Amino acid sequence: MANKRINWKNIVILPDGRKESWKHSIRAYSVAEIKKMLKDVGFKFEKVYGSLRGEKYTINSPSVIIVATKPLIKA
Repeated sequence: MANKRINWKNIVILPDGRKESWKHSIRAYSVAEIKKMLKDVGFKFEKVYGSLRGEKYTINSPSVIIVATKPLIKA
């Protein structure tokens, strides 16, 4: 993923035979990039999981679940 984007095209064939398509492009962030962004806005990175069940995160995990906290601002 050298350009850090995920690009794909959906093609739907409608019942009458017409085709419609949509192009998609999303920015993919690494865990390290997300950790830095969180720190830059005052959050403390706590933990990363590979699923909502709390499994260890690996490069092959189905998800990236990040837990971060932000200190309360005292009035």
